[in-house]
Amino acid sequence: MKIYLTTLDSATRDDLLIIEEMLNKDKGPIAFKIVASNTKSGYAERYKDLKKLSLIDIKEINHEIKSENNIFGNYLVLITNKIIEKPAPVTIHGKESWYSAFAFKDIAVHSLGWNDITEQRSYLAIAHQIIENIFQSLSRMNLNSNELLEDVHLQSKGCINDYCRNKNEIHAKILSGFICKYCQDTAREKLEKSKEEFPGGELYILQVKNLLTRIRNRLTDNFEFKVSTNVKIKIDKYGDIKLGDKLLDFGATRIIKHAYLFYLINHNIPMGANDFRTNYKIREKFKNLSNVTGMCKTMAEYDGYTNSMSSYNSKAKKYVLNALPDEGLIDHFFFKSKKDKLEGHHYFIDIQPQNIELDPSLLQYRVN
Repeated sequence: MKIYLTTLDSATRDDLLIIEEMLNKDKGPIAFKIVASNTKSGYAERYKDLKKLSLIDIKEINHEIKSENNIFGNYLVLITNKIIEKPAPVTIHGKESWYSAFAFKDIAVHSLGWNDITEQRSYLAIAHQIIENIFQSLSRMNLNSNELLEDVHLQSKGCINDYCRNKNEIHAKILSGFICKYCQDTAREKLEKSKEEFPGGELYILQVKNLLTRIRNRLTDNFEFKVSTNVKIKIDKYGDIKLGDKLLDFGATRIIKHAYLFYLINHNIPMGANDFRTNYKIREKFKNLSNVTGMCKTMAEYDGYTNSMSSYNSKAKKYVLNALPDEGLIDHFFFKSKKDKLEGHHYFIDIQPQNIELDPSLLQYRVN
């Protein structure tokens, strides 16, 4: 079963790539694929004029995107910065707009306002909403009917089918990564009735559960730490980074790649914002690395990184996690920090010599 992902909002496209890659790490009958939308089309123009999306709007926009891409009969998820209207028949009070909605195979997920509950990792909440809507669609929930009241938990219990009147309740649901027995049994029953379209129904439930666990573990940094690893990080003369056999793709976020590459070259050397401001050698080598990355050629770019170092370094994590064959290895390949009372945080990547293969031409950018 293919789940296609798309957006009409340019600010969302980078996270869409991260979400696609993350969701495809758990194997099963569901595969995720980004599909293009035409920002110069008639439906895109109508979309710009809408302040809110109703279920009808979602179905109409998704229909036209499906038509353009010849993917009729498949699921399509529209990631949107528009408010999503509560379906008219639903009489539950306390939430006048929704954070996601679906009409069977047409899904929309609201992309804004998730940073507070995810510690600036909104892509995890968006991914959770995608998986929730897929599970509820497979369970044959009907948002256009007050029968919905029988299918959701009005009192939160940590289940994916909690109604959730606010984002704090959604946060608790993401942290639980849980589907209660009743909701699992209901999904099995519905999948059994649709086994010609969804053969091997139990495999769909298992994959959904695995995806919920992955999202929860990323949000809580709950990884099974591996004391040692035989995975090697390799950096060629062009600055391309491989974790094992997987290329570490930072997409369009070049300053994040530039900084991560610099810390890899200078592995095991703690450096903080004050070092970047006062140490001439660090500044010149960081800037000269632009010969490889094409990034950070000016002092303005340099200062931009230095002033937001913690934020930039944190954002690298989602890319590294997607590239790792086992996310429990993250501690071996990501920034550590130690705090000095006077100097603040110093960041470093603690890599053992046997786990890094660095092209000799890059050693000119090492500080010592």
